[in-house]
Amino acid sequence: MARGLRPGPAHVCKAALLHGALMPLQVLLLDASIDVRGLELPLDQRDQRQKDSGKAGGWVQRCKPALKALLARGAVLSSHSLQSRLLKRLEEDGTARWTERVLEGLRRDRPDLPDMVLTRIAEFTGSATSDVCTRPGAEN
Repeated sequence: MARGLRPGPAHVCKAALLHGALMPLQVLLLDASIDVRGLELPLDQRDQRQKDSGKAGGWVQRCKPALKALLARGAVLSSHSLQSRLLKRLEEDGTARWTERVLEGLRRDRPDLPDMVLTRIAEFTGSATSDVCTRPGAEN
């Protein structure tokens, strides 16, 4: 980045889906501050490339940590992605982690928000658990 590279969401997709590597992904997400909220991950194209190259087996397992990291930061699987059970589970986990990150950000940035508001937000997103909805040190 110091040498003029302007990374964007396409670089994030490539790092995650083609290489499955966390280190380049960390550099892109944290150092380059690339926002992946709403980024659609085209897994159907990824699967087709793997079939064409003869490496179809296990790519989801290999890319799983990178997919989890992106989904926890607001990326989404494309609506026409091939949906295996593992991908569905990753998406559910990513949504739960994204909700936790949002609620934690609200708690940090808006400490004056009542717990009831945070609880309602968690209920609305479908991840209302006691540890997500309560503030550290607060009584239920």
